Amino acid sequence: MSDALTVPAGDRLEEIAVEIETIQGVALLKIGERLSEARDIFKYDRNEGGFTGWIDARLKFGSSTAYKLIDVFTAFGNESFHKMETLPKSVLYALAAPSTPEPVREEAIRRVEAGQPVDLDLVADLKRQLLDAKQLAKDAKRDEKVQKDLARQAQEDRAKMLRDYEWAKSEVETKAREIERLKQDGVIHVYPAEPKPVAEIKAAPVSPKPGSCLPAMAAIIADGCRRDVAELVAMAREEGLFSLAAELEALVSSEASAA
Repeated sequence: MSDALTVPAGDRLEEIAVEIETIQGVALLKIGERLSEARDIFKYDRNEGGFTGWIDARLKFGSSTAYKLIDVFTAFGNESFHKMETLPKSVLYALAAPSTPEPVREEAIRRVEAGQPVDLDLVADLKRQLLDAKQLAKDAKRDEKVQKDLARQAQEDRAKMLRDYEWAKSEVETKAREIERLKQDGVIHVYPAEPKPVAEIKAAPVSPKPGSCLPAMAAIIADGCRRDVAELVAMAREEGLFSLAAELEALVSSEASAA
């Protein structure tokens, strides 16, 4: 007998529960609508302690509950509410809360229409998913900005490098033309970039050439020139005049031998 009663009685009990939930949901919506109207009246009338004072004195429930009911009416006071009227009061409060994003409510409605259960855990999970999605979108936007900034900076760096290169190239070409002009005018002379080894120069026989300045330099040296011969030799080598340095050394050596 128990089994016989369980099946039909169970079905009927479920029907009763759904009816009660529906009546309760509709009642919540209707109460929220009336409370919203009362709140609007008290916008310009502060008698009885205002809206919250009137609630405490007349309706005997807290203002927090009243505002939750108003939120339910604000969120679902349209043709969509009949889809949500079977939800528990706590779930309706959570979905209607101003802090709940509209996409969460829309997803909850979609699930109710599909016959899927909607509870507080699901509402919290939907909020978390939306928050994660927003954070991902924010991160992606930030990364995109960083990439754009890096690309712009790289482009600016390339442009600067190109300008610097063109400037350096122009400077080099100008200097090259100036050097060539001085060479043609005989102002400067070009010497081998790699002089012969010192040992090879020293071993080569040296004799003053016709018109050489060596005799005059020797006279200066003999007269007690203030500049030391070694300094002259060093200066000659520094200027790349290795042959002259060798001639000076040979001259000093010959003068020393003659003395």
